[in-house]
Amino acid sequence: MAALTQGWNPGPNTRGTFDIIRTCIQTVILCGWTSICVNVPDLGNGRQFDLILDKFRFVMLTFLGPELVFLLAFGQYQSARASVKQFKASGFDDWTLTHAFYADMGGIRVRDKDWKKFPVNAKQLHYLVSHKYLTYPKIPMWEIKARAKVDGLARIITLGQTLYFLASTLSRPIQGLAMTTLELTVLGFIYCTLATNILWWKKPNDVEIGHDFDLNTGVREILLDVGDDAKDTYQDTPLDFVAREEWAIFTLWKFFVSILRLTGLFDDHQQERPIQRFTSFNFIKPQFQLSVLSIPWVGFSYLAIFFAGWHFHFPTWQERLLWRIFCVLQLGSSVVAVVLEGCFFHSFDIFARYDKRTGASLKSCFNEIKNDNGNGKRFGSSIHELWYMPINISIGRRTRLHIPLGSLVVATPLCGIYTLCRIFLIVEDFASLRSVDSSTYTAIEWARFWPFFKT
Repeated sequence: MAALTQGWNPGPNTRGTFDIIRTCIQTVILCGWTSICVNVPDLGNGRQFDLILDKFRFVMLTFLGPELVFLLAFGQYQSARASVKQFKASGFDDWTLTHAFYADMGGIRVRDKDWKKFPVNAKQLHYLVSHKYLTYPKIPMWEIKARAKVDGLARIITLGQTLYFLASTLSRPIQGLAMTTLELTVLGFIYCTLATNILWWKKPNDVEIGHDFDLNTGVREILLDVGDDAKDTYQDTPLDFVAREEWAIFTLWKFFVSILRLTGLFDDHQQERPIQRFTSFNFIKPQFQLSVLSIPWVGFSYLAIFFAGWHFHFPTWQERLLWRIFCVLQLGSSVVAVVLEGCFFHSFDIFARYDKRTGASLKSCFNEIKNDNGNGKRFGSSIHELWYMPINISIGRRTRLHIPLGSLVVATPLCGIYTLCRIFLIVEDFASLRSVDSSTYTAIEWARFWPFFKT
C-alpha cells in the first residue's frame, strides 16, 4: 500500500498543498480569461461593466462545463464561415472571418432617424447590403484590431503557464508519481479551452465600441418591402425575419435563464427593444455535416479524461465510489442529450412553423397545431396533448420560444444530473487533498528526461 500524507502539507522545500491549488487556479483563470471573447457591450444606460461581467460569467461556465463553451464557439465559427461565403459570392472579397465575427458579436449597428440604432449580425448585414438598403461597410482590418484589446503579453504568459502545467502534470505518471484529481480536472479544462481558442482565433477580443452606419432606406420601408415575412412582432430587432431560426439548445438555455430572471438571480437588462447588444451566450445551430463528428468527439473525449482518475487514491472508499458513479453519470447524461437533441429540435420545430402568426397565444397556437395534424389525431390521447403542451416564460412570450412540456421534462433532469455531477467533481477535487499519496508532493526530476545534463 502506498504511503499517505494526511492534512495540509506546507511543502517549504518541495511542492505543497498550496502550490497545487495555486497552480491549478492560476492556470484556469489565465486560460479562461484570455481565451474568452464576449460580444460588444452596450456602454449606454449605465452598463459600462457588461464586458467584465460577461467574461466573469463565461469563466464560471467554462470551469463548470467547458464543452458547452466549445459548443457555443463551434456554432459561431460555422456562422462566420457561412457569412464569408455569402459575401464573397456577392463580390465582396475583402470580407473575412474577423469581419464576420465582428458583426455577429454586435460590432456593427445601423441607424434610422425614426428608429433607435440597433446591432445587426453578419447574415442581416448581408441582407441589407444585397438589397441596397445599406452601403457595404468597408471596415479595415487594422481598425477592428485597434478596437480589440488583445494583450499580447497576457497571452504569452498564459501560453507559458499552460505549457508548464502540461509538462509538469503529464510527466508525473511517467516518473511513477501521483497526481491529484484537481490537476486532472484542469487538464480537461485546458483541452477544451484549446479547442475553443482554435475556433475563436480570428474573433476580436474585448471590443467595447463598434461601428455605426446609416441606412439608405428607413426601417419602416424595409419592412413594407418584405411584406408578410416581417409582419410578426420582432423579438430582438426589426430584422429578426432575416435570421429567425432557433436551435433547441439555445431555446432551453433561454428558458433556464428566464427562471433565474424570475427568481431575481439574473439581471436581464435586455428588456429594451430593439436590443442594444447581442447576448454573448448565443448558441447557434451548427451545420450537421461537421458537428456530427466534431462536437461529440471533443465533448466525450473531455469527459473521458475524468476516467483517468478511476484508480486514484481517495480519502475514503465512499468518495472513490461516488467519483466513479458521477463520472459515468456525467458522460451518460451527455450521450443521452446528444441522442435526444434531434427529438428536442423536432418538437420545437412544430411550434416554429406557426411563428408567423402575429400575437399567437400559447393556447391558440397549441389548438391550431392539433387541428393541422388531422383533427387532433396526433394529439388523440391526453398524454400526447400534455407532451406537446407549450411552455414559455420568456419576455414577450414569442411563439418561436415555446418549449414542448415533454422536451422540458426530459431536458431538465439531464441538465440537473450533469450540473450535480460537475459540482460534486469540483468539490471533491479540493476535498480529496486532505489525504493523498505521498508521492503527490514529490517534485519531478527533470534531469531524468535529459540524462546528459546530469553532473
